[in-house]
Amino acid sequence: MQFWNRDSFLERWKRQMNGEDLLEGYRAEKFMEYTDGVENVAVMDTDLMLMTLDHIRVCEDGTLIVALLDGTEIECRNEDG
Repeated sequence: MQFWNRDSFLERWKRQMNGEDLLEGYRAEKFMEYTDGVENVAVMDTDLMLMTLDHIRVCEDGTLIVALLDGTEIECRNEDG
């Protein structure tokens, strides 16, 4: 299972870096730095998570919404349910 693919975010990060929101641009620059050389992520690396995680929402049905500092939200569902 592929969790994340860097290439799918590069254009957005470049737009954020050139935008008016300085914090968003800084975060995008850091995401590009942190993920340089990483193509696909199937299992989250703890160090990467601690550098990029904003928060995790737990829904009533057990679904997790992982919100990253660049504004990305990734939905995680239990494969058994």
